[in-house]
Amino acid sequence: MSQQTTSTHMRDKIAAEAAELFAESGYAAVSMRVIASKTGIKAASLYNHYPDKESLYFASLAHAFEKRIETIEAAISDTDTESIQVRLQKTLLALGQTAIDDPVAARLLQRELLDADEPRLRKLTETLFQETFARIIALLKEAGARENPSTLALYITGLIHGYFSLAPIWRYLKLEDSIPETPEKLAEELAMIVTSNLEED
Repeated sequence: MSQQTTSTHMRDKIAAEAAELFAESGYAAVSMRVIASKTGIKAASLYNHYPDKESLYFASLAHAFEKRIETIEAAISDTDTESIQVRLQKTLLALGQTAIDDPVAARLLQRELLDADEPRLRKLTETLFQETFARIIALLKEAGARENPSTLALYITGLIHGYFSLAPIWRYLKLEDSIPETPEKLAEELAMIVTSNLEED
């Protein structure tokens, strides 16, 4: 293994370990010394990989969300799928899975929203979410959304993440209708609702 490969592997390991700490305790409560202890290296050595806590924090966020974003974008780009409804359904499923499959990523996002640090939120949005969100909007336009596709994209992403974030509560609600309990079922039903309304327009 080359020195560069070893260094990259260590950077990824540090980012993954730090992501768990930031998710558990929040940005302010985690020090570089604590991260170094968790990763099993000296604090001084940690700075050889990341110059400061902020750069490590954003590397941790990127590490946590990278595969989820790739999954969403793969679904959006699946032009081999014949039906736009199926393609949209795959995208919605990918969004749903990101909301429940990785508790570390979910907690990182929740903590960032609770901290409400505007510079961090802006950087997080611009570096990790903006491009993917733009592609979701483009997919909705392709599906027929002519008016307010950006608003529709916000509604959909908010609904999916909120739906599973509130799952511990809504499972105890007394409801008249049966409700989808998996990302697969929610994606299927939501795709049908969206495409049927777009067709009516």
